[in-house]
Parts: sequence; structure tokens; C-alpha cells
Amino acid sequence: MNVTPIMKKSPEWPLWRLIACIMLGLAILGNMLLIFGFSAESGEESGDRSHEITEGIVQVVVPSYPSMSPIEQEVTVEKFHLPIRKIAHFCEFGLLGLLTAAFMNTLGKGKKWLWWVIPAAFCLLYAISDEVHQMFTERGPAVKDVLIDFTGSVTGIIVMNLILLQIYRNMQKRKAKRVCESQDMR
Repeated sequence: MNVTPIMKKSPEWPLWRLIACIMLGLAILGNMLLIFGFSAESGEESGDRSHEITEGIVQVVVPSYPSMSPIEQEVTVEKFHLPIRKIAHFCEFGLLGLLTAAFMNTLGKGKKWLWWVIPAAFCLLYAISDEVHQMFTERGPAVKDVLIDFTGSVTGIIVMNLILLQIYRNMQKRKAKRVCESQDMR
């Protein structure tokens, strides 16, 4: 009876790649659960939390905030509130795009254009499902939010692929340098 091991030790699929895929998969799942948790909040809960965060940011970026009257402070916080909420959406999906791009690159299989398309499609579908999910939490879905989320995802995918491209170029330079040095030794 021929028993094939579940994991073969081969140069095509080293242990580090398996560990990286598991870690990235867990990070993707964690990020998705975080997004899901935020979307599960009612509009009031979400607004209160983001209002507190906005107030903390405003205290840092507006030097005159402490000397303002309470009404001026509230007006200033309200002015920053919506942009900061949208930036948060952009960033949480930017992280999702970055992680999914890293995961695809770690798999190391398939055509390179798929390393861009699959993470983008995955993130777009998750952004759409996030807005659908909000329909059940007293917060209406918004096409604008899907576009913000998807733009964040694509930005994360681009950043990760640029980082990986630079790493690849550095590795090629080191390899070429080693080859030249080994030829000089002869």
C-alpha cells in the first residue's frame, strides 16, 4: 500500500510558506471579524465610539481646541467626524487588501495578474457584504462606502505588491552580486 504524506518536503512548498499562509489567513480572518463587529453595531453605538475617537484626534491636531468654548469644540469635532469615519473605513479595508495581496503572493502559484485580481475581487465582495450586513443593524447600505472600502483595498494591494517588488529586486541584486563575487574568486 502506497501512503503519500500529507505534506511533502519539497523546495516548491517550504515550511516557511505554509506558516506564512496560516499566519496571513488568521490575520485576514481577524481583520474581517473586526470589520464585521464594527458593522454589527447600531448607528448610535458606532456614532458614539467614532465621536470619542474623533474628539481625541481633534485634541491632537487642533492646538486651540482646549481654549475653545464647549459649543466651538462640538462644532469642530462634528466638522472632523465624517472624514475620520471614512478614513477609518478606508484604512480597515486597506489592511484587508494588504493582507490578501500578501497571502496571494505567499502562495506563489498562478499567473502574476491573479495576484492583483483575486485580492481585489475578494475585498470588493467583502465590502459589498459589509454594506448588506449593515441593512440589518439599523444602518443603511451606501454605495459610497463600498467605493471607499474598495479604494482602500486597492491601495493596500498596490502597497503590498510594491513592497514585494522591491524585496524581489533587492534579492536579485544580492544574487547577482554573489555570482559576480564567486566568479572573481576563481
